[in-house]
Amino acid sequence: MLANAVLEKRINVEDDISKYLNEEYPNLSYLNHPLKIKHLLTHTSGLPNMLPLEMNALLDDFLNYDTPSKINDVLKNYNKTKFFQELHAIKTDTIPGFKYAYSSAGTEF
Repeated sequence: MLANAVLEKRINVEDDISKYLNEEYPNLSYLNHPLKIKHLLTHTSGLPNMLPLEMNALLDDFLNYDTPSKINDVLKNYNKTKFFQELHAIKTDTIPGFKYAYSSAGTEF
């Protein structure tokens, strides 16, 4: 879908993602380097692996017997509104585009 949007010139991979967000997220840039669409696509955004943020700790203990049910509990009431609320809590520590780290949070955009 995103590839088609690029081909149809509805989105540009060089765009700052703030162009597509309804609120201000100053935390999504680092040292005046904005987070761009291309950083989401290449997993170089600096975003955490997962949103909701508490999922990251659960996944650290993935082999624990209780982990799947805990994941279900976290996700059962998670929605678009909560995603954008949690997006405000993210703290980036790397210039976007600098370091690869898989991010499901990036794909949630």
